Amino acid sequence: MLLSFIAVACYLFGAIELGVSAYQGGTHHGRGRRIAAASIAAIGVVVHAAALVQERRMDPLAALSLGDVLALVAIVIAITAILMALRPRLREWRPCC
Repeated sequence: MLLSFIAVACYLFGAIELGVSAYQGGTHHGRGRRIAAASIAAIGVVVHAAALVQERRMDPLAALSLGDVLALVAIVIAITAILMALRPRLREWRPCC
């Protein structure tokens, strides 16, 4: 249970820092905050996965519940969000034609 709280805290702190870095834009501090926030969120993903593995070890023959499936989907979404946060931003989007 403690691992779940740590994962939630990492996710929240990472999301807040990503929000703050969005306001700072392309400055050096904004980029540094974005990298730090993504790192903290990545730690949250690792702790989240460890919590799920620990739960599976307690009862390995149990079927996956709806909560377990939602937790796995949340990990995939978190990994995708971290990768998107680290991607360089497109400054100006123009249609090709």
